[in-house]
Amino acid sequence: MAPSVPGVRISVDTTFYDATGTTPREWLVSARRGAAAAGVRVPYLANTSWTAGWSYPSSRVTSFGCGAQNPQVGLRIRFSMPRLLADSAVSTEDRMEWLRFMHSLWAHEEGHALRGVHAAAEIRDSLQRIHAESCTALSPVLSAAAGRVIEKYTLLQARYDERTQHGARQGALIILVRGARPATDTTYRDTLP
Repeated sequence: MAPSVPGVRISVDTTFYDATGTTPREWLVSARRGAAAAGVRVPYLANTSWTAGWSYPSSRVTSFGCGAQNPQVGLRIRFSMPRLLADSAVSTEDRMEWLRFMHSLWAHEEGHALRGVHAAAEIRDSLQRIHAESCTALSPVLSAAAGRVIEKYTLLQARYDERTQHGARQGALIILVRGARPATDTTYRDTLP
């Protein structure tokens, strides 16, 4: 569930692709095939993307110049995630492994989405503060400001993946050997950026 942010309309779409098999190794092979077919960059098994757009119903000239009135930002978040199609032959221990993996994977992907929400809020704030010399020059000035925010958060997304090793440090990997535990940093807390 995306947080409510005043002045930002958020929509979330989740696309699932299927992973099959009765063991973690089979799931990994199947998930990699499914991820590639779903447009996820292999070797990763999930993806979160977001796009932000903006508008303003009117502009007004003040002593600071021409500014946008009541700007609105639209944020669309898209998740691509695996879904296990398992039959009764899957052991309880292996099912628990899948659930652990998915919990960690969602936590990582939600970190990407949260950065999108922060970007949208920052775009909204920029649109409210920026003024141009004239109202005809306002739209390009606002577009440039929104572009700078998107560039900033694109870099922050990459840094987040570096810090978390694309979620591996958060446990977002399928453990192939029974009894093995991921090198998960349980002290890791995502404190944006």
